[in-house]
Amino acid sequence: MSVTAPVPADVLPVGPSIDDPDNFDNAADAFVAAQRPFGTQMNALGVNVYANAIDAAGSATAAAASATAASGSAAASANSASASATSATASAASSASAAASAAASAASATGLTATSATSNVVGTGSRTFATQAGKQFSTNVNLKMVDAANPANAMYGTAASYSGTSLVATVTSYEGSGTITSWIISVVGQRGATGATGGVAGGNLTGALNDARAADVASASAPDIWSGSGNYVVITGPVAITGFAAAPQAGARRRILAGGAFPLAAGANLVVKGVLSGQSFTCAPGDEIDVYAETTTKFRVTINKGDGTAMAGLYGAFQNTVVMKGTGSFVARRTGWHRITLTGSGGRGGMSLSSAGANRATGGAGAGFCVGMRFLVAGQSYSYVQAAGAPDASSATHPVAIQGAAGSASTFFGVGISALTANGGYGGAASLTSAPLAGSDGGIATGGDINVQGGGSGSVLGTGGGVGASGGGAVGVSGVGYSSGDATPSTSSSYAAVTGGAGVGGRSGHATASSGSVASGGGGFGGASPDVTTGNGAGSQNWDGVVGGSALDTVRNFFATLMNATAGGPPGNTEHGYSAYAGAGSAGFPTSTPPVFGGGTFAGSGGCGSLTGGGVGNAIGGQFGGGSGGVASDHSTGVVVCKGTQAGLVMVEY
Repeated sequence: MSVTAPVPADVLPVGPSIDDPDNFDNAADAFVAAQRPFGTQMNALGVNVYANAIDAAGSATAAAASATAASGSAAASANSASASATSATASAASSASAAASAAASAASATGLTATSATSNVVGTGSRTFATQAGKQFSTNVNLKMVDAANPANAMYGTAASYSGTSLVATVTSYEGSGTITSWIISVVGQRGATGATGGVAGGNLTGALNDARAADVASASAPDIWSGSGNYVVITGPVAITGFAAAPQAGARRRILAGGAFPLAAGANLVVKGVLSGQSFTCAPGDEIDVYAETTTKFRVTINKGDGTAMAGLYGAFQNTVVMKGTGSFVARRTGWHRITLTGSGGRGGMSLSSAGANRATGGAGAGFCVGMRFLVAGQSYSYVQAAGAPDASSATHPVAIQGAAGSASTFFGVGISALTANGGYGGAASLTSAPLAGSDGGIATGGDINVQGGGSGSVLGTGGGVGASGGGAVGVSGVGYSSGDATPSTSSSYAAVTGGAGVGGRSGHATASSGSVASGGGGFGGASPDVTTGNGAGSQNWDGVVGGSALDTVRNFFATLMNATAGGPPGNTEHGYSAYAGAGSAGFPTSTPPVFGGGTFAGSGGCGSLTGGGVGNAIGGQFGGGSGGVASDHSTGVVVCKGTQAGLVMVEY
């Protein structure tokens, strides 16, 4: 007889245990997966055992026949055959038992899994599946429902109900997304809590880290530079950018290449290095832009010009200054930031002439002051208008009250830039009565990064019958437009109260007459001149605190250099007494000797309170926007002149 060796069976893995919940799912999956091949192996084993038994039985029959023929060994052969048959029967029984066990295991494994073609969205909540009947999906058993095509999409929960071919599951957690139409449903162990999301720890790279280029992005008010698949982004199109879409986190960075010409508008949430808030910088094709997210909504931008030009050379580092006159065009010599400085012209003071007393006149006001940064393009022509000064006024007639004249505006404008304007100061007033007379207002400025209203002129106060005149206002180059002081005449028509012109660093003093004529000195670069109630007051101090002194060696900034930072002139009857250098107002003039010097650069000239004969009653207003003083005189003969003001300023630095 020949015996066939059985096919060896694989050892089943250790089954799942509720004592090991963390590994229950994996153990159950492995145990169920091993059932199908194990059943196949058990069936093969049963076939092998049965074949061997049949073979043994055949051998026994042959042995019995041989025993009958052989008389001496028949009984022994029969006994041997009987024993072999008994053994074969036992083996067959054992094989049948193993086959039954394998079939039972396979049936159990089949009852733990099912499939479904029901369309369900991955997510939490109740989900219904049409599936096979006869599964072990008892109420509250833990289930896993996984996408047959993509295991990354899965839902976890418990069986709410199961009847026939309908399964309702309560999903408590899930992975992935989408609407799935092919499901594998399995009984699993209880799912543990989801752990914290991991991150990338810091450390040192041991090789190159290569950035990827993202898809191009069109320029927009807030383009999305973050959601692409790379750190290098090309922005195309001409639309101005005022910010960016929200960054994924603070500290995120992107490098941008300008694929077109588009403006970057600096503001509170878009800080562009080298560009003032409220201003724009137009990027040219080839410029590279580094964007750093300070927060998810605030960004700091550094621009690297494609031609290698430093931003410092485009904004704030100026080597050239052009002062222009009249009306015309400025052709930019380079592309970059230019600083434009404008002043209007000052207002002319009023003039009141009468030998009957009670003459009152206020000075003209200072002009507006405007400084603005503009990005100009080489070869492009830009227009400008320099403010013309207010004209002189004259009269041989008395009594007469001639109102002052306003100054005019300086402007700078052109294609691609917003206009800058510095308006002229208002003219002074004149009156032949003893009623109070208000001073005039300074000119305003618009369109600049710095816009300062000019200083007004002082008022003539009280109701006294004497003569009163105030000086002219100054331009606010120091950030404040200073006014001239107020004049308060005495009750006697024989006395005058006159104030000096304002300086760029302070007003002129107030002058109050009681028992004699009084006049205040001009304001200076370093502050106001003192108020006076008797006699003639001193001029103000210069920037270094020296009264009546100059500071020709002081070089603190552009304006200090331009104006020499001098003190205001004191009143008096000598030529020196009326001198006022740059930035200082000239003194008030209470006597019959006419003034010699007008206000310094940007400053007002002093008022005039007495001129018995004809002549020039006041001095011209300071250069580039200072107002001229009022003239209130007990004039009796001759022509009296009220001086006007000088032209404004149009200056370009690049």
